[in-house]
Amino acid sequence: MRVQGKLQPVDWQTALNAAATRIHDNIKHAGIEQLGVLANPSATVEEFYLLQKIARALGVVNIDHRLREQDMRDQADMPLFPGMQASLNELEESDAVLIIGSHLTHEQPIAGLRVRQAVTKHHAMVTAINPMDYEFNFPLAAKEIVAPHQLPTALTQLEHAIEKNSDHPIAVALHEKKRVAIILGALAMHHSEAAVIRALAQKIATLTGGTLSIMTDGANS
Repeated sequence: MRVQGKLQPVDWQTALNAAATRIHDNIKHAGIEQLGVLANPSATVEEFYLLQKIARALGVVNIDHRLREQDMRDQADMPLFPGMQASLNELEESDAVLIIGSHLTHEQPIAGLRVRQAVTKHHAMVTAINPMDYEFNFPLAAKEIVAPHQLPTALTQLEHAIEKNSDHPIAVALHEKKRVAIILGALAMHHSEAAVIRALAQKIATLTGGTLSIMTDGANS
């Protein structure tokens, strides 16, 4: 702790008492509504539980773990537990997969393995719309590499192509498939237009009769 202008080692109880005092002082000065609690999405469930107990005991309602997300305009419509609409087993049985804004095999290796098995076992057509041309451990039937700011435009064009049954390569790969999986990755979730991307991805899932899965960022997000 900084004691009389100098950093000095102190025992845990002294440090915790000082932290508690300063938190209470800040609340008195700014008001409880100005206090927020941010949790790292890779922290443990037990740490999350204890953190929210402290926050709620203080009366804090501003608790969040979305440290990298920029666009939360659609949070009122987001599920309390964002994740996969299909199980991993169902993902493996897909006959078409569209990856949006994701280096899937790096972000979620288990999901990436299931997509690979979908290709090898069920000859699934895997496509991707990404800001970088990532190397996956499975072949892509079609891909579109666009600048990050053009991702919503690319999805809008794909939506229209599906509606018109045009010869758009990704629309062709998704056409008349029985088990379509749409996957949103970290790059899509961290995008400045993430709410728009989520809405467009859901429209594409609806048009193709598929499922939408959000690859959460962090082990316990």
